Amino acid sequence: MWASMVLISLLGGVDASAGESRRLKKQAIALRSDCHEGHMDRCMDLADMTRHGHGMDVDKGGAAALYRQGCVEGRARGCMGLAELTLSGEVAGDRAESIENLRLTCA
Repeated sequence: MWASMVLISLLGGVDASAGESRRLKKQAIALRSDCHEGHMDRCMDLADMTRHGHGMDVDKGGAAALYRQGCVEGRARGCMGLAELTLSGEVAGDRAESIENLRLTCA
């Protein structure tokens, strides 16, 4: 009896994890669609998900491109995300430009 309850609870945890994964994938698809339609805040959400691999494979370069686009359009979140990736060495980029973007964003 005890073993079957443990097994059921373990399987329930696996199902919950799979459900969360499906939810994140659906969210990523919706964000991608909204981003392509020009909703920059949704692009920044997608960049965060791409950077950390929530609902998709981790893609630091793809996240950096989205952050760069946001930074060009004046989004502090984009400048911050791009600077974090560049200054930490997770993506190649101009460190001086990243620092200048941070200065301008924080001013």
